[in-house]
Amino acid sequence: MTDNITCKHIEDPLIPEGEYKARCIKSEVKSSPWGFKVRLYLEIVFGKHNNVNLIRHYNLKSSKTPNPDGEVVWENGSKSAYIREWRRLFGKADGNYPHSMFNNKYFLIRVTSVKLDSKKQDLGKVNYYSKVDYIIKEIDSGADLMWSPILVTIPIVITLVKVLPLPETILIPWVSALPIPIPLPIPTLVGEWYVAVGGCKQR
Repeated sequence: MTDNITCKHIEDPLIPEGEYKARCIKSEVKSSPWGFKVRLYLEIVFGKHNNVNLIRHYNLKSSKTPNPDGEVVWENGSKSAYIREWRRLFGKADGNYPHSMFNNKYFLIRVTSVKLDSKKQDLGKVNYYSKVDYIIKEIDSGADLMWSPILVTIPIVITLVKVLPLPETILIPWVSALPIPIPLPIPTLVGEWYVAVGGCKQR
């Protein structure tokens, strides 16, 4: 008999705590050792941690008897985390709060690090992982994901002129026919130079 013990669990990602923009790529009801839960699979869509996948969990309660079709009926109270978050994000409903409502939508989420187990004991740094602690709001899939400040690409000609502490002024021309990304608003300070469309000047 082998003494090897295998582990099939995929390690959860660990990223810095904070706010991130993410898309819900999938939602489902899943059983766990602590009962059934709604799982939202959220993929970060912007920044350094783009494509990192995290999960938002909600506890579920089921009815004691299935419906006439034999299906389990999920019944959560109005004070449950799932119902409260659903209503805060999407508004009141007629009593039905499907988890599919989250699918393919973009959200601003808050990510925290899990460092303690259920007994409040340290997990050990190698076992720390990130989870979605809160969905702050739904965001637009386009404008809210743009860089700030907005970068625009325009063809410009820049002449750099620098006055050196010499008897005469030395002009250093530089002409570019290629588009150059310029952050708005302009002019802006880059090193010792104020950069503006059409030229630069020393501060």
